[in-house]
Order: sequence, then structure tokens, then C-alpha cells
Amino acid sequence: MAIKKSQLYSKLWEACDELRGGMDASQYKDYVLVVLFIKYLSDKKKSGDTSLLIELPEGCSFDDLVLLKGSKDIGEKVNIILGRIARANDLEGVVNNADFADEAKLGKGKDLVDTVSGLIGVFQDDDLDFSNNRAADDDLIGDAYEYLMAYWAETMQDDCYLVSRDGWKVSLAVPRKKSFTWEELECDLLPPKVVVGVRYQAEAAEIEAAKASIEEAQGKIDELLADLDEDDEPPAEVAVLKKKIAADRKKLKALNDALVKRLMADYAGETEGGIKNLVVEHKWLPDLSARFRGELDRTLSAIASEVKALAERYETPLPALEANVAALRAKVMAHLAEMGVE
Repeated sequence: MAIKKSQLYSKLWEACDELRGGMDASQYKDYVLVVLFIKYLSDKKKSGDTSLLIELPEGCSFDDLVLLKGSKDIGEKVNIILGRIARANDLEGVVNNADFADEAKLGKGKDLVDTVSGLIGVFQDDDLDFSNNRAADDDLIGDAYEYLMAYWAETMQDDCYLVSRDGWKVSLAVPRKKSFTWEELECDLLPPKVVVGVRYQAEAAEIEAAKASIEEAQGKIDELLADLDEDDEPPAEVAVLKKKIAADRKKLKALNDALVKRLMADYAGETEGGIKNLVVEHKWLPDLSARFRGELDRTLSAIASEVKALAERYETPLPALEANVAALRAKVMAHLAEMGVE
């Protein structure tokens, strides 16, 4: 059974987790994709696939990488394997672009061993078998690269730059005017809407309800005044509605000011752990979940279209088709007989 993209994406995220902390997120792909590449080639070679254009030298399979897990010199030995594959296929600087012995990115001593071993272990999964995937119609390596780069470009690039420059710190940009709404507060790393969505949903709902009440009352006033001439006195209900709008606006301001005050206090006193939790769990991960759901919806839609096409194609069973052909043949033969054609 071919690997599903959702399964692949889950493994990619897990692999990125193994590398987190020692390097810029844009460099994850250099390490993740090469391990995925060797795993893919190894599975295809095991299955007897003769269509591969890449040579996998003896001792350079994914199983050989697995045997290195826990070794003190795992980084150097992985580099040697990548070098052999690169030389065998004229891929110098492509396959062996990542340095698996780089202590600055992967840690020193035991940390490096654990990181590289963990990365290999992510793809050491019996359910992750690429032998049934066909490169002609399922570009898994391309999908993986596209997924990682899209995630990096759209979600993490600016955030990681801010963290590398300032650390896990946040501050609110406040509008330079006397009165403003909480939506006008800004913070690139941790947008206020994320904090409000986690901590102040009830308060935000009250604010939206007050806005809706004002809009509804104003709409009624517009209806009441729409058909009046210039000299006509407005209905008494208009004055009542205007008082309601004034009261709702006062309530709206109080609710908004209270939420702004809470947000400013939160941002001023937020701990590093709290910031990490909010950014990772409530900003980054929801984005990933949305991507997964979108990919799943797209796949299900494609499957549904194929099923519908098959159902339409085979709507009439074979015996019925044969009966129809026989009936038509009889009619044709009868017409030919009438025409004197034997």
C-alpha cells in the first residue's frame, strides 16, 4: 500500500522536532530530506524496483544508517555514507550538503549522537514503506520539500528571526491615539488574537455582541427614517434606539478598555515558557492542522471524483450490456433480412 501524504507530513513534523533548537528552521530540510531520500531509495531497492536512476552503493542503505544509531562517531559515519552516494551518482554538494557531524547545529558529544539517532529513528517505521509508491505519479520527495518550505516561509521564517534576535520575548505595539480597540494592538511573534483566543474568548464574545447590538439598532433607525419626508417628525422609537446605541457604545468602550488593560498586563508579565506555549501550541500547530485538513479535503475530493467517474462508467452491468448488444444485433439482422441481404 502506498504511503499517504498525511502520514509523510506527520513524519516530517516529527523529524523537525528532533532537530529543533540547534539550527535555523530553514536548515531542517537539508537533514530531513537526505534521510528521507535514502529511506525511499532503500525501500525501492528492496522491492526489486529496477527503474531507479540513483545507485545505492553497498553499505549505504537506510538499514546501514539504523545500525549507526547510538554510535559515538555516528555523525562522521553518516557523512561517509552520504559522500559515497554522492560520488557514485555525481551528486557532490547535493546529497552530502548537510554535515551530520556539525556540533554547532546538532550538539556536542551525546547530544549530537541522540539528535542524529533520533532523526534516523523517526523514519525507522515498519508502516513507512515506500516500495509501493511510484515516482511517476507520486513525487514524495518533492512533496516533502514543498511542505517544509511552505511551512517555513509562511509560518516560521519571521518568527524564528525574531526569536534568534530577541529571544522569546514579546511586547505590544500600541497605536498613538487616545482611544483604540484591542484589535489595533500588534505583536509579530505573538499576535493579540492568539492570546484572546486562548484566554479571553468570553470577553471577546461580549464585545462582538455589543457591536452587533449597535449595528442592529442603527439598522432599525435607518429603516424608520427611510420613508420620511424632510418635514416629518421621526417616530418616538428612534429616540429610544439612539439611547440604546449610546448605552451600548459606552458598554463597548468599557469592555474594550478592560480587555486592552488585561492584554497589556499579560504581555508585560508573560514568562518565556508561556510565550513558547502560546506560539507553538496556539499559533504554529493550528496552522499545521489547517494544512493537514486542507490536504485531506483535497485528497478526499479527488477520491470522490474518481469513485463517481467509476460508478458512471460501470453503471450498466456487463450482462445488461450484452443483452442490449444482442437485442440491437437482432434488430439489425431483421432489417437486413427485409432488405434481402443475407
